[in-house]
Amino acid sequence: MGTRRKSRELVLQMLFQEDMGRQNADEVRQTFWRERGPVETEVRGFAEDLFRVATERRPEIDRLIEGHAEHWRMDRMAAVDRNILRAAVAANPPANRSASASVSLDRISYVDGRAT
Repeated sequence: MGTRRKSRELVLQMLFQEDMGRQNADEVRQTFWRERGPVETEVRGFAEDLFRVATERRPEIDRLIEGHAEHWRMDRMAAVDRNILRAAVAANPPANRSASASVSLDRISYVDGRAT
């Protein structure tokens, strides 16, 4: 599995842990990496960067997603779906925020068919 793909998988798990476990970002960082086996430095670094952006800019990212999600609030979305979207928006450069939310929401329709 590629470095960035593995990092995105890990950041999704971290965001889910924060969201559903009601933990703050520091608690997630402490427990998440302690419970993992060895992770390549580059994989961990990219995952940490995405997690930092997603958590530090959470209000902005959530407003952006809600602004593009017709008839959906973040709290009504499935936890996996909303965290996939948060990670996707966090992974895109600031100049592409509007476009990335639209693209991500288009992709979630594909994921939604597989979500529970």
